[in-house]
Amino acid sequence: MGHSYQLIGLIGGHKNQITITATTKAGTKTTKTFTYHAPQLVSKEANRLKVKNGSSTQKLTSGLYAFIGDKNLTQRATYLVDNDGYIRGEIPLIGYNSLRLVQRGNYLYFAVNNDQIVKMDRLGRIIKSYSTKKSGYEIHHDFAVDSSGNLISLATSLQAKKREKRVEDQIIKISGQTGKVTRLLDFKKLMPALYKKATSLETETSNKGYHDVIHANTIQLLNDNQILISSRETSTIMKISDLETKPKLDYLIADSSVWQGIDNYSNLLLKKETNFVSQAGQHSVTYTPTSQKGIYYLEMFNNNSAIMNSRPSFKWTNYPNRLDMLNKSFKNSLITIYAYDKKSWLI
Repeated sequence: MGHSYQLIGLIGGHKNQITITATTKAGTKTTKTFTYHAPQLVSKEANRLKVKNGSSTQKLTSGLYAFIGDKNLTQRATYLVDNDGYIRGEIPLIGYNSLRLVQRGNYLYFAVNNDQIVKMDRLGRIIKSYSTKKSGYEIHHDFAVDSSGNLISLATSLQAKKREKRVEDQIIKISGQTGKVTRLLDFKKLMPALYKKATSLETETSNKGYHDVIHANTIQLLNDNQILISSRETSTIMKISDLETKPKLDYLIADSSVWQGIDNYSNLLLKKETNFVSQAGQHSVTYTPTSQKGIYYLEMFNNNSAIMNSRPSFKWTNYPNRLDMLNKSFKNSLITIYAYDKKSWLI
């Protein structure tokens, strides 16, 4: 009786020595050693990344790190890298970055282009491809997979981009079964007062020349009908409910100065428990529930960057030691963790 196995973790472009040991039910072992010259990496990247040892004495766990595709590469790819910096796996991309890697059961979801997300099985086979181009959307930054296998993604409406020069302010659902695309939320309809106030064009990022009022960069599902959104442009974390029916803002986590004088949005701000500096231009907000009902943590990469081109007159007075990219004044970015407790938040 024959058996087939998949071997992963070979070093691309090199001769690899492989040893396999087969053990029968009776405990008899048979060992075979052979060599295999693995093909070079498609991206032509070096097989080992630079490694710098830190001061921590904690032992690293066994596993692989995922490095999202580098925009400087001609052929972008996501790399799976071991603790010593060796690239043990490569997932070639068409363009853009692979956004988030989402694992559901035995499948891995990731983006391969700015209008295409794929579903891959454990053998590395792409078994489903979801395209948003014909439906009139580009995807960006982040997406999630709900309990039914549908993809909930941040998006840009190509129609709004062309007619209104408006980008990165939509949320869409892609059916996991049919691939049908449905718009769930348009932030201009959800927060019209903000759009009346924030009218200037982006001048610093890849969206230069466009209205980037929200610049959503993270989506986290609390359940299939409630989400958390990270808005870089407003330095705000937003909770939205009734996503599938009539989206509603439940609360905002931000410095009060951001929302002062804009409709009644200040009423949605959660109360700070202590006097700390709020996050600025945050990315990668991660929701972590606890065993206590109504209490959870929000961990983020706090860029600490003062960018709000949509409102250039905004005063960053409440953000000391910020990273001021406009004036090339570089301070530290931070890892920040908030604890949410009912209607308040603390660091």
